[in-house]
Amino acid sequence: MTDHTSTAGEVYAEGGTKESYGLHAGVLGPVETLAQSVSAMAPSTSPSLTIPLVFALAGNATWFVYLMATATTLLVGFCISRFAKLSATLRKLCRRFSA
Repeated sequence: MTDHTSTAGEVYAEGGTKESYGLHAGVLGPVETLAQSVSAMAPSTSPSLTIPLVFALAGNATWFVYLMATATTLLVGFCISRFAKLSATLRKLCRRFSA
């Protein structure tokens, strides 16, 4: 029967020795667990919180700020595509996302 109290798994190497992998129970405290949870949410919450912040700080210039941000994003994409033509690894990456 398997012990389900720990999230750590066990594997056996070729020599028959037992090796542990995965998370170990009791290693992270509540503060560290909360920090990991917040950092996992950051990529999805940042865009939704940034738009009102920019509107509040820029006021009537919001349209100009977003125009500049769009132009900057397009320029970065252009630079990446130019660099991808020189690098085989990036060329393969660009083909993967364009298909």
